[in-house]
Amino acid sequence: MIRPRPPIAGPRIGPGCGGCSGCGCALVLALPLAFVLGLVAAYFLGFSEVGPTVEAGRYSVRTAEGTIRTETIGSQPAERFDVKVSKVEAVPGATNLVFDVIFSEAEVNSKVLELLEDLQRERPNLGVRSTLMVLHPGEATAFVNGDLWGRDAGVEVQVEFVIDTMGQIDIDVQSVRIGDLPSIPFGGAIANALVDSSGLEDQLEEQFPTRLTAVRIEEGRLVVEVTASDAAEAAADGSLDQLIEDFLPDLE
Repeated sequence: MIRPRPPIAGPRIGPGCGGCSGCGCALVLALPLAFVLGLVAAYFLGFSEVGPTVEAGRYSVRTAEGTIRTETIGSQPAERFDVKVSKVEAVPGATNLVFDVIFSEAEVNSKVLELLEDLQRERPNLGVRSTLMVLHPGEATAFVNGDLWGRDAGVEVQVEFVIDTMGQIDIDVQSVRIGDLPSIPFGGAIANALVDSSGLEDQLEEQFPTRLTAVRIEEGRLVVEVTASDAAEAAADGSLDQLIEDFLPDLE
C-alpha cells in the first residue's frame, strides 16, 4: 500500500512579512525610517541659527542670576589668552605651587574666532560660519552656526571640560540640539555633519596650557588649576616668592 508523502515543512512565516518575524522586520525598517524622517523634519522645518548675536565684536547673554552681561571679542582678548598660556608654560616646576589661571569667556571665544578664521582661509568651503561658547556655573554651551545641505543651520552643543591623564584639557560633547527643533531621531549624527567637519574642537583643546589638574566653569569664565614641579629647587634660590608676586596677579 502506497501512502502519500506528508508535505515538507517549510519555514514558518510570521505575521509581518514573508521570511521574517513581524517584530524583527519592523525593527529593521524602523531604524532607516527614523533617520529619514529626522532628515526630512530637520530640512523642511528649517535649521534656525542659534546662540547670541554678535554685532561689531560684542554680544550679550543672560547670566544664571538673570542679569545681562556683555562681552567683547577680537584680537586683544585672543592675545591675552596666548599671554596667559605662555606664562603658565614658562613657570619653573614647583610641586607645592598650585595656582588657578582664569580665562574669560571673551578670551576663549576670541581664540575660537581666531582658529576658525584660520580654518576658513585654509578651507573656503568649510561649513562652519561661527562658533560661540557661553559659560554659566557648571555648564558650557557651544553655539555653532553654518551651512548644512544648502541651508543655514545652527547646532547647540552642551560640552564638558575634563582633564586627561596627560594634564591637558579634553572637550567632551554631552548633548546636541539642532536649531529650535525638538529632539529628532539621529539628531546627534546630523549635528556631527556640521560640528565635526571643522576639527575646531581638537584645535581648541591644544591651545590651553599643560600640567592641569582641575577645571571648573564659573559665570563668564573658565578656571584651570595648574600644578607645577620641583618646588624645592625654586624655593632654594629664593625665586618662588618672587615668582608668585610677579606672575600670579597677571593670570586673571
